[in-house]
Amino acid sequence: STRKRKMKYLPPKMRIEGHGIKRGLTAVEAAILMEHPADKVMTMILFAVLKKDAASVVTRDPLKVEVTQPIDEKLRYYERDFLAAFAENSNRDRKRKLQDLMVKLIKNVGKRMKGFSHKETVVYYKSIMRKAWTQIEQADTPEVRSQQYDEHMGWTMLDRDFDQRTEDAFRGRPVFVPMWWHRYDPSWSRSSSTPGRPATAKPTAPAPTPGTG
Repeated sequence: STRKRKMKYLPPKMRIEGHGIKRGLTAVEAAILMEHPADKVMTMILFAVLKKDAASVVTRDPLKVEVTQPIDEKLRYYERDFLAAFAENSNRDRKRKLQDLMVKLIKNVGKRMKGFSHKETVVYYKSIMRKAWTQIEQADTPEVRSQQYDEHMGWTMLDRDFDQRTEDAFRGRPVFVPMWWHRYDPSWSRSSSTPGRPATAKPTAPAPTPGTG
């Protein structure tokens, strides 16, 4: 009970129920609304910037990110702040900027939710998540299934059983690695396969920890 209470980071005023659904939130903003753990939110942002060719992973453990300079102003505000944090050489400065990013995200989602129903909005984005999984699971071929998984990854990551659902979706089937995968896995470019070709490993999403602690 104590652990669950500590996980809740939304200000109480966001839970004052308004009327209607707040549409137009991104998957990351929906994750904030649904109070997913901060490391999950950061992983979603990491994948977003990798898919947009705005960064690439140098090492995964510990996570080091090479930021494409200059940072594209067309990126979403939280993506730009995420890249600015990982452009810092100091772990201390990086951690501070990531904390600031989370605070900004929570405040912005709170402003956008003003006057709308928290409960109805959460139900709405869960329905989007379920539809995304349905499109993946109903795909006729491994290629289409992998393509759907790539396109809907942000929404499927809202699922608290994301890892298990991913494993179930690809069990016994080849995984066609997306074109941006080499920017996430530094060893991939040295493998015998290339992006877009079948792989044996299932997609994984370790958390982007800015350092120890």
